[in-house]
Amino acid sequence: MNIRNSVISKIFRSIVVLAFIALVTLNLLPDYLAGIPAQVTQLTKSDVVIVLGTPSDSEGNPSPVMRERVLQGVELLKKNYAKYIIFTGAAAHNEFVEAEVMANLAKANGIKPEQIVCEPNAQNTAQNAFNSVELMREHGWKSAIVVTSAAHLRRASHIFSHYPIKYCLASCNEPAGQPFYKSIVFDQREKIFMLGDLFTRQSSTFGLTPAQAAKFQTMEVSSFRSEQD
Repeated sequence: MNIRNSVISKIFRSIVVLAFIALVTLNLLPDYLAGIPAQVTQLTKSDVVIVLGTPSDSEGNPSPVMRERVLQGVELLKKNYAKYIIFTGAAAHNEFVEAEVMANLAKANGIKPEQIVCEPNAQNTAQNAFNSVELMREHGWKSAIVVTSAAHLRRASHIFSHYPIKYCLASCNEPAGQPFYKSIVFDQREKIFMLGDLFTRQSSTFGLTPAQAAKFQTMEVSSFRSEQD
């Protein structure tokens, strides 16, 4: 019995050690491999604000996270950091188009309809970036402020850095009263996605449609990114 208990104890300790190593790796490796360049953390006036989508609630109302992202974008326009705003996101998680829900909230907070561009087709962050850059090209815009949640900034930056635009980042506030565990789960999920992007070397094309991926291959690597490397 003592031998059995000893073996079980060793196995348990090994599991704890491996779990600790995995947790440390998950939380440190993305920062080491793909830290956000200092230049894109400095907020600068740009041609457009891009607000990345997140699901509405089940009734089509802005979720707490969506509301914070939209209000951050609205604040940037009101402070004259940009004149226009792109809301990007399809009905990716329920029946409600994220871009439309976000645009309605922006209008309710004083943004004029002519300042708003909706991108209603993106199913994920890679498509958010691709479709938004396409809209920027159509409008002749060359610089953007990308708005998203703090835990999402690193991956969003890594994706946008592959496009020939100038961009900077702005994180929104955490929703008031949001359970702590939800913030932790979102943060850890984003780090897992980030590691997957880095190890597969497909951070910009993973999640794009075949047609989008083919078109992406014709784009030049951002000179803004090259200056930072």
